Amino acid sequence: MECLRKLLLTGFVVFFYEGSALQILFGLTFSIIFLTLYSKLDPYLMPSNNTFASFVHFQISFTLMISFGLRVNERFSSEEKESMKLNSEMLSYALLLSSLSVLLLGVCYILSAVVLPSSKDMIILVGEKKEKN
Repeated sequence: MECLRKLLLTGFVVFFYEGSALQILFGLTFSIIFLTLYSKLDPYLMPSNNTFASFVHFQISFTLMISFGLRVNERFSSEEKESMKLNSEMLSYALLLSSLSVLLLGVCYILSAVVLPSSKDMIILVGEKKEKN
């Protein structure tokens, strides 16, 4: 499933015009589909990994949405931009902050797994160690 996601998001978008809104929309559509699948199926054993994967897939969708907004914003005149209240600088800051949130959440998950592992995580980890012995 992960290979299919990567193939769709990186391999098939080259068939569209480079940097076009259609290319971004294609990626956005498939990222939302995979966000939904990962959220519903919980493919990982550890619940924290499922939560983090869903958050990362949301981040990919959010990044593509902001990219689409920036691409559309380029097409409007300055007068239309003012009426829409769509500011490229604000969209760029939102993109930066949301990307940093993935890094921050990842560090928090790592620290919490080391310091205070959940009972489900411990059962999975202990069960794996017993199977190896």
